Amino acid sequence: MWIPVREADPSAEIYSLRWETKKLQNLGNCLVKTITSFVAASAAKFWLVAISTMAAAFFVAMSLPLTIVGVSGVVDNSWSIVNSKAMKTGKILAESLLERPQGNRPVTLLGVSLGGQVVFHCLKHLVQLEREGKDVRGILENVVFLGAACSSDPRIWNDFKPLVAGRLINGFCSSDWVLGLV
Repeated sequence: MWIPVREADPSAEIYSLRWETKKLQNLGNCLVKTITSFVAASAAKFWLVAISTMAAAFFVAMSLPLTIVGVSGVVDNSWSIVNSKAMKTGKILAESLLERPQGNRPVTLLGVSLGGQVVFHCLKHLVQLEREGKDVRGILENVVFLGAACSSDPRIWNDFKPLVAGRLINGFCSSDWVLGLV
C-alpha cells in the first residue's frame, strides 16, 4: 500500500511503503522475548553462583545453549515469514518501478531495517529482469540501506551497481546484535 508522505516536504513527491505490519510486530515481539529470556538466564546464573559453585557450573554450561535453542526456533520462524514477505514485496516493487509510474524521472529508494530487505530483493529482481532483456537502467538514482540484514556478498553488490545512477549506500553498525542475530 503506497502512502503519500506530505509532511516531509509538501512540494516533493515522497511515498512510503507500509507492508506486513502484523508480521513485523510479531518479529519484534520474538526479539523482545529473546532478550527477556537471556536476562532471566543471566539472573538465574548469578544467584546459583551465590548458592552453589558446583550447581552453578552445571547451570552455566547448560543455560545459554538451552536459551538459544528455546528462542531461536521462534525468532527463526518469524524471520523466515517476514523475509519471505520481503522477497515478494521486493519483486512487486521492482515490477511496478519497471512500469515507470513516476515517468522518466529516476527514484531514490531508502530501506531501513527489514524495509532494506524489500529494497534488496527489489534490486535482485531488477538484475534478473535486466538479464531477461528488460530495460531497467535509469530507474534508480540512489539506493540507501540503513541497518538492513542483507547479504554482504560483493558479487551481488557488484550486480547492483550498474542499476544505480548515483550512490549505492549500505549503512550499518558492525556491533548491531540484532543484525548478528538474524
